[in-house]
Amino acid sequence: MTRVERLFLLFSKRRSGQTVVRLEELPMGAMARRSMFKPTSSQKKKMPELTITAIARRARVRPSTLRYYEKIGILPPARRVGGRRRYDLSTLKQLEFITYTKQAGFSLRQIQALQEGASRGKAPARLWRDLVVEKAGELDQILFRVHRAQRHLATLARCQCRNLAECVDLLATK
Repeated sequence: MTRVERLFLLFSKRRSGQTVVRLEELPMGAMARRSMFKPTSSQKKKMPELTITAIARRARVRPSTLRYYEKIGILPPARRVGGRRRYDLSTLKQLEFITYTKQAGFSLRQIQALQEGASRGKAPARLWRDLVVEKAGELDQILFRVHRAQRHLATLARCQCRNLAECVDLLATK
């Protein structure tokens, strides 16, 4: 099973005053709601809450990124304590998911559509297939433009013109 098909849910366990972090694999289908990254109520009691700075450091993003993700709805609003945002460790998993899908070439709008579809009960596998078909078409267009640019560069590399006027004439015929 691929990384896209499985996600991980972090939870912590207190042992002798130290926080121990474990990973537990969950099938993607078990997380088909908006709260797909949220821990169960029993896990939530054990999970430490972190500040926006601490979560941002662990996720290797800026705090402003977290605020922006909240604003556009990709991350649910953080709990507030004394006016300050507090995040549990499940937020790290959400950020890992967002980072992975962004690296796969998906836009924030597409990631949001995936989350919204999952929250309405649509099967994640179907949502992925639809997004992958769309993304494959976009990548084909990008590849076409890249190959065309490579051909233009090869033509320019073979230039034997003495001035730009000759180049313009030569390139207009190609």
